[in-house]
Amino acid sequence: MKRDSESSLELILSATGAGIWDLQIQSQEVSINQRWAEMIGYSLEELIPLTYSSWADKIHPEDMAAVEELIEKQGVGETELYQAEFRMRHKLGNYVWILSSGKVVEWQADGKPKRMLGTHVDISDRKVREFEIVLTTQLLNQSQQIAQVGGWELNVETGDLFWTDETYRIHDVCPDEFNPTVDAGVSYFLPESREIISAALDQAIQHGEGYDLELKTLTTKGRLIDVRTTCVVTTKMGKTLRLTGIFQDISDQKAIQRKLEKSNLDLQQANSALKLSAHYDSLTELPNRILLADRMQQAMTKSIRTGQSVGVAFIDLDGFKVINDTYGHSVGDQFLKLISKQLKQCLRDGDTLARLGGDEFVAIMDGINESQDSDEILTRMLIAAAEQVVVEGIHIKSSASIGVTFFPQNNNSPDQLLRCADQAMYQAKQLGKNRRHVFDVEKMLLSNIYTRSLIGCVWH
Repeated sequence: MKRDSESSLELILSATGAGIWDLQIQSQEVSINQRWAEMIGYSLEELIPLTYSSWADKIHPEDMAAVEELIEKQGVGETELYQAEFRMRHKLGNYVWILSSGKVVEWQADGKPKRMLGTHVDISDRKVREFEIVLTTQLLNQSQQIAQVGGWELNVETGDLFWTDETYRIHDVCPDEFNPTVDAGVSYFLPESREIISAALDQAIQHGEGYDLELKTLTTKGRLIDVRTTCVVTTKMGKTLRLTGIFQDISDQKAIQRKLEKSNLDLQQANSALKLSAHYDSLTELPNRILLADRMQQAMTKSIRTGQSVGVAFIDLDGFKVINDTYGHSVGDQFLKLISKQLKQCLRDGDTLARLGGDEFVAIMDGINESQDSDEILTRMLIAAAEQVVVEGIHIKSSASIGVTFFPQNNNSPDQLLRCADQAMYQAKQLGKNRRHVFDVEKMLLSNIYTRSLIGCVWH
């Protein structure tokens, strides 16, 4: 009856596709079925007779010690079932993975094991998958470490938070030293960042909204780092089940970014200073001769297009030399800065006030329909120049003489227009200062003095 039961068991095992082995422990003889032989590329006839020793020779040397230890424990009754995973050499020379299971089924009178019965199952495919998983995990960990990008996942229902190895490393801690929780993780963020991440997590859980944030946090060792943290929400029937994201150390990138931003700011400041020095007067920060010529040309081009006139006023302060001689150049410079601001405030938007040097200024009045339209502006400038100003506790009062010409009535180049306005300013000084004088093209053409001194002033 016992032999019949064993035969039935062997039939059942054979039907599962498992290899069957039967070891007579005392004689070391091993009986196997056809499937056992096929697993390692042989026919049954090629392996018979099979002994424990010839079976062991086919096991990978690195695995044999563990196999023998497990068999011995089964033989002395320490384990209920012998089970081992090992590699066996195939007939073609490669190795296949075998799951071997067995049990002592007969004992001698002295209590020693007499017979073991068991199975071999080819688990090579499973081992390949396990290896791929291990390899993928290793590659993932290595890739995350190189990129300084860790992963995290929160089970919203249970509250369990999972961190990858790199996420622990970013936080300067090991898995056996720290149990990650949402509250613990959030607590390390700096106050402003803590408010942002708390609100983002709440939106993710309550409303299914993901996020991608750059924040500041402390590691468990107190090291301040810049981090990027993202979140993707998994929902089911409108309910949030899981949050998944990355945790990336971007301290190096942010340091480079801040350095680039500072360099760009420095460059902008340098360019601004260069532009200021190239086109603006260093004392008053008004346009200089170079920028004035460009502004005049633009105004003249616009005048031709619109039919409106351009007024060019040459302004010279009366008595500035006395101020310089009396109070010194420092006071004189401060006086010029104050007067230039007052003169500029007299102009309209779009007009230009430039400093030629010393106490000489030029105003470009754009969009004038009649020469009288400029009277109000020129009057304001005369009043502004005559106002008393206080420099270093000294009350100083001056005035200005202004010469004016208009384009296209005076159809000249920018340089020649300046000369004509300068001549008109000279006439204003001759007439008593603190006044304006308009350049008269026709009258000056009839003047021999004008012809001798300003040949070429009028362009033909």
